[in-house]
Amino acid sequence: MVLLAEQVASGEPSMPWLVPLITIATLLLGGGGIAAYYKVRVDKQLGVAQQESVEDDALSSRWRSIIETQTKVLLEPMKVELAEVKAEVKELRQENEATKRKYWSAISYIRNLLMWIGRHLPDDLEITQVPPPPVSLAEDI
Repeated sequence: MVLLAEQVASGEPSMPWLVPLITIATLLLGGGGIAAYYKVRVDKQLGVAQQESVEDDALSSRWRSIIETQTKVLLEPMKVELAEVKAEVKELRQENEATKRKYWSAISYIRNLLMWIGRHLPDDLEITQVPPPPVSLAEDI
């Protein structure tokens, strides 16, 4: 090695490629060239990863806004309509129960009237004629 250094120092042109080689080797190994190259590669990979992360965040934000918009546009009116339908069903059930109570009260009253007519009016059919009940009520009476 000392011999090489002496030849380089004396400027002997027997190996003209040696000086540039030593200079490049010194820059790469001693000046941090490999470390700098590695750092550039890692930084580039990190930059790509960060860019992908930013793109993923933007995509997630876009989908989130689409979902929120769809929720407002589709689900909110459906919720309102469902509440209205529930209220209407509740009202119709109450009306149905009231109609059933009136119906069975009327049937009971008709039965009582028929029994009263049978007890208090003469048995003469020519004088007392009770009209027959409608077919739809005949079973219940």
